[in-house]
Amino acid sequence: MGFGLLVIGYFLSTLMSNHAYGWATQIVGFYFIFLALGKLWEYKHSFKRCLWPLVLMTLCQAYAGFRHLFAEIVTEDAFALFGVLRIDDLITTVFVTVLMVFHFLLLSSIRELALDVEDDAVATLARRNSFIVGAYFLFNITVTAVKKICTDCITDGFNAVFLTFFCHFFTKS
Repeated sequence: MGFGLLVIGYFLSTLMSNHAYGWATQIVGFYFIFLALGKLWEYKHSFKRCLWPLVLMTLCQAYAGFRHLFAEIVTEDAFALFGVLRIDDLITTVFVTVLMVFHFLLLSSIRELALDVEDDAVATLARRNSFIVGAYFLFNITVTAVKKICTDCITDGFNAVFLTFFCHFFTKS
């Protein structure tokens, strides 16, 4: 049906992308997700809505790859917007926002498909996971904003403790 490819693509684009060439792994993962969406939209056309966020995320990672491969090219000063926001910060913000939209559209499509085949348990889980994704991105945006304001207050250890707490108490079925 396409869910196997979706899992492979999601695994590659999230868990396997924590290294120097993570942008390349994410692009490969996005390709597998694209193939999965192609199979899934045969069953439910709402999966087509996930394509544009996927294309935008691929373009953001292509930019990250360009920046990684050509690190000696200084673009921060050349592309500074109003002297406050650098292009790298803008691309990261766009990527995180589009990633959030992608998750909501994907979970919404999974929920619609589950309701069509009368699998209420999966539909309920998809709806619940939409709230979990929203809470995670809200936390991510809040921590990022606080880090920009006060880098000494929030550490990566705090992030790890919070995410462990979050996963333990809010993802129980």
